[in-house]
Amino acid sequence: MARAGSALGGAGWVLIGTAVGGGAGYLLSAFSGPALGASTYAVFAVFWSALYLWVSGASGIQQEVTRSAHRSDSPGGDATRRSSRLAIGFAATAAATVAVLVLGSSPVWSPSVFGADWTSLIWPLSFGVASYVIVTVVAGILYGLQLWRPIAAMVIVDGVLRLVLAGASMLISGDVVVVAWAVVIPFLMAPLLVWPFAARGVRRRFELDVDASRLIGNSLRTVIGAASTGVLISGFPLLLGATTGGADATEFAPLVFAINLTRAPIVVVVLALQSYLVVRFKTSARNAFRDAARLVGIVAVFSGMAAGVAWIWGEQLMLVAFGPEFALPGFILAGVIGSSAAIGALCVTGPLVLARNRHSLFTAGWVVAAVATVGLLLLPLPLVERAILALWFGPIAGLLVQTIGLSARRRWAPPPGR
Repeated sequence: MARAGSALGGAGWVLIGTAVGGGAGYLLSAFSGPALGASTYAVFAVFWSALYLWVSGASGIQQEVTRSAHRSDSPGGDATRRSSRLAIGFAATAAATVAVLVLGSSPVWSPSVFGADWTSLIWPLSFGVASYVIVTVVAGILYGLQLWRPIAAMVIVDGVLRLVLAGASMLISGDVVVVAWAVVIPFLMAPLLVWPFAARGVRRRFELDVDASRLIGNSLRTVIGAASTGVLISGFPLLLGATTGGADATEFAPLVFAINLTRAPIVVVVLALQSYLVVRFKTSARNAFRDAARLVGIVAVFSGMAAGVAWIWGEQLMLVAFGPEFALPGFILAGVIGSSAAIGALCVTGPLVLARNRHSLFTAGWVVAAVATVGLLLLPLPLVERAILALWFGPIAGLLVQTIGLSARRRWAPPPGR
C-alpha cells in the first residue's frame, strides 16, 4: 500500500515537470514557425517529426524498464549489482544499435524526407536518438523506484535547455542544421546534469525482474508499440509530407504548425504521464479500469471544449498570434484539436494494458492504429481532409483493439491482485 500511495503522490511531480518542460517545448513550437518562416519551417518540422518518431520508438524501452524496475529489499546485494550491470550494458548496447540503425538506413529514406540537407541532418538525428535511449533507461529506473523529484528535474532541464539553445540558434543563425543540433544536445545533457543529485537513491538500490533476454524481448515489443505511437503523434507531419508528394509549403506548413501546436496541451500531458500510469495501474490493479475510464472521460471533455473554442475563435487567435502565413479556418482547427480525444484515450489504455503485462495486446493496438493512419493518409483526397480523417480514425482503430482485448480478458479472468 505504501507504494501505491507513493505513486499517487508522484502525479504532482510529474505534472510539474510536464508543465515546465512541456511548456518550454510548447513555446519553442510556437516560436519556431514565425522565427524561421514557412519555407525553412517546413524543413525543420520534418526534421522534428523524424527525430520524435525515432524517439517515440525508443520510449518503449522506458516503459519496459519502468515496469520491470523496483526497489530492492537487499540494497547493495548481488541482485542489485547484477541489475546495475544489466541496465548499463543494455543502455550502451541499445544506444549504439539505434545510432547504427539510423545512419545505416538513412540513404534509403532521408534524401526524400530532408532533401538536399539530408547528409547534414542525419548526424544530429542519430546523435539525438542514441542519447535519448540513455534517457529512457535512466528515467525508467527512476520511475520504477518512484523517485519523482529527479524525474521532474530531468523533464524540466531537458525542455528549458532545448528552448534556450534552439531558440537562440533560430534568432542568431536560422540555419536548419544548426537548429537541429541545438534541439538534440539537451537529450544527453539532462541526465548528466540530474544524475549527481539522483545517484544516491538509485545506485545499488534497484532490481530488474527480468534477465537480459526477457528485457530485450519485452523492450522490442514495447518499442514497436511506442514507434506506432510516434507515427500517430510526432511522426504524423513526416508521414503527411511523405504521402503528399511535393506539397506546397504555403499549404503544408500552416497545417503542420496547427497540428503540432493545437494538440500539444492535451497530448503532451497524457504522453508525459505514460510511465506514471504504468506504475499507478500496476500498484492499484483493482481500481485500474475505473481510473482509466475516468481519465478517458477527462481527456474527451477537455478535447471537446478546446475544439469548440477553436471553431469559434481559432482563426482569429492564430491570425493575431502568428500572422496570416499560419492562420487556418476555425473548423479545420476544431477537427485537429478534437482528434486529441482519440489519441489521448489510446494513451490511457496503452499503460493499462502494459501494467497487466499484456505486451502483445499493447503492441497490437498501436500497430493497428499506425497502419490505419497510413492507410487513411494514402486516400485520394485533398491534404486537409486526409489529415483530419487520419488524426481521428487511426487512433480509434487501435483503441477498439485494446478495449476489446481488455474486455474479453476481464470477462474470463480476474484482474491481478497486488
